[in-house]
Amino acid sequence: MATTKVAVVGAGFIADYHLQILTKLPGVEVVALVDLDRARAEALARKHGVTRVHGSIAELVAAGKPDIAHALVPPQRHVEVATELLEAGVGVFLEKPIATSRADALRLLQLAESLKLPLAVNHNATFHPAFTEAKRRLGEQQLGPLDHVFACLSVPLRQLTTRDFSHYMFRAPRNIVFEQATHPFSQLVDLLGPVRSVTAAPGGRRELAPGVVFYDTWQLSLTHERGTASLFLSFGRDFAESFLRLLGPDGSLHVDLLRGHVTQLQKTPWPDFWDQLKNAQWNARSLLRQGWSNALDYVLSTLKLKGRSDPFYVGMRDAIAAFHASLRGGARYPCNARQGLDVVEACELAAAAVPESESTVAAVTPSIVPAANYATPAPGAPRDAILVTGANGFIGSHVVARLLRDGKRVHALVRKPAFVPDALRDPGVTLFAGDVTDAAALERAAARCHAAIHLATGGGDTWEQFARTMVGGARTVAAACKRAGVTRLVYTSSIAAYDLSDSNAAPVTEATPLDPTPDTRSLYARGKIAAEAALLQAATELGLDLVIARPGFVVGASGAPQHSGVGFWAKDSQVFGWGGGRLPLPFVLVDDVAEALIKMATLPAAAGRSYNLVGDVLLTARDWVAQLRERLGRDFVFHPQAIWSWFAEEYFKYAVKKAIRKPGAQPPSWTDLATRAAARRFDNSRPKQELGWQPVADRAQFMARALPPPRAARAP
Repeated sequence: MATTKVAVVGAGFIADYHLQILTKLPGVEVVALVDLDRARAEALARKHGVTRVHGSIAELVAAGKPDIAHALVPPQRHVEVATELLEAGVGVFLEKPIATSRADALRLLQLAESLKLPLAVNHNATFHPAFTEAKRRLGEQQLGPLDHVFACLSVPLRQLTTRDFSHYMFRAPRNIVFEQATHPFSQLVDLLGPVRSVTAAPGGRRELAPGVVFYDTWQLSLTHERGTASLFLSFGRDFAESFLRLLGPDGSLHVDLLRGHVTQLQKTPWPDFWDQLKNAQWNARSLLRQGWSNALDYVLSTLKLKGRSDPFYVGMRDAIAAFHASLRGGARYPCNARQGLDVVEACELAAAAVPESESTVAAVTPSIVPAANYATPAPGAPRDAILVTGANGFIGSHVVARLLRDGKRVHALVRKPAFVPDALRDPGVTLFAGDVTDAAALERAAARCHAAIHLATGGGDTWEQFARTMVGGARTVAAACKRAGVTRLVYTSSIAAYDLSDSNAAPVTEATPLDPTPDTRSLYARGKIAAEAALLQAATELGLDLVIARPGFVVGASGAPQHSGVGFWAKDSQVFGWGGGRLPLPFVLVDDVAEALIKMATLPAAAGRSYNLVGDVLLTARDWVAQLRERLGRDFVFHPQAIWSWFAEEYFKYAVKKAIRKPGAQPPSWTDLATRAAARRFDNSRPKQELGWQPVADRAQFMARALPPPRAARAP
């Protein structure tokens, strides 16, 4: 075929990678993008210059059938989407896994073969550059015939940290295997052939939410057609590792998939002590060479002097390129449907270790009163609830818990009601699906409420996104509250709205003006300043009682201890301070903030006021890191860095962005960087006097409630 016409079905996270690659691939034309969420599809299409956007496969085919579709939908929809495409005469390139059961994978394979259409799966891990190098050495018989492979995938999992359990991999305990283990399984199948047997021992059982069981550790022993393998899987670890250890009769290879390094041990004709020395020298030189190469590639890619070269992108690029080359008469694509079937079979054998009682998909539905019952309250119905936006967040969950302890009813606006934490499953909580840009959902949620606590922040990568979600969302909340009859709105801003750069300036009070130059500040600080201004204007126009809270550095045992107020966390245990780290910082306990917000929502004295919520315990950044080190028994290290050094570093980055003409490059702001050190003191007397607020003042009690508990051993 002269040109392969390609449609991308699914406009989620991974679609951006596919489009980056496809739009640069010779002989390929991306003709359409398909997604049920048309707005999301249109935004992605504009970014990559795709002219057609459709809401369904039927609409795509009616408008002009492509040759190939990249199906990038969630795994549970792979069979449905691939079947519809194949039956419409369109070849399919599926994201991994090809299906979530061997039976489904086999049906897809047979359908594609009967229709003589291409069907392949994107096992991009088999195109990882370090894996490719290992295969090259195996092909040169540097190890001899492969006997055994040790594989390890031990990684953090963002969704576990943020408690976002709506993802497919949490719907049933087996799903994590199909979502994550497909990467090492595809490599093991490539090296050793199809799996014949699997012995699996899942461990670290957790109940993430009622009905949602998760195993965070898996140890597997596998027998393949051409050898054996061991696989260790772990999710939620603090230190990431992903590697293969290949053993043969004449040597071994260590394939570091995270860092892109390959080292080798091999036999020499020399005595053992000299053999060990020579292997150490070879590997030292090899690691140094590969390390410098990776660093240089990163710098050149950043400067736009060469294309992206990170291992994930290279693996994706080479897998997609190899598939399309095979369509044009090139080498056979190795990750065809048959190999996809073998990988799914390995997943299914491993997942069989999950107890039968836990193997079904969780139906997680909170016990709540339907939102429709609250949409139009009967005349005279009591206003007995408080609306909380951002109820699923760190502060929001504590606010809800405190309200429930006080016997209050709560209306919580959340994006995904089916997967909320236990605190939001109380009978006293009514959940409403939506976000702060959805006026109708907000008005439904605000019905029967006498007050609202607005905690949802919004955000994005550009000021336009912040203006829409943070500032526009605040306006939408205010308007919805007014329409629903809510009399008081509490807005949770931040002390970041102040200029805190001058340690010699007077202590900050509620009478201190906000930073008069918001355009020079971070997007978050700028957004908070703009949102306060928008809400003050809306309150005046609508006659709404507005109260503004500006919490300091909010900490608590259930939150992440890597607070950005302490510094820039280059790693989860390595932090570069905003200065020397010797100034007292405005920490405050999340429980104290929750108490203050509720007082602000309910006490008459708070009407029309603003309050800076900063605690009484004075800790420096160095103190915080030292306490973390002692409490958690880990190697937390504070690295002081002067503000002038930060400024020079940021200015260099700005110069590079300007040199490569990166859109939106802005020069760094000294005030913004210096404000991160929070050099100014705070006067917290107003909330104490007017609200009767008493934050924890005892240092030992504060630390006990601020830091995570000592880490316990993992459950077997």
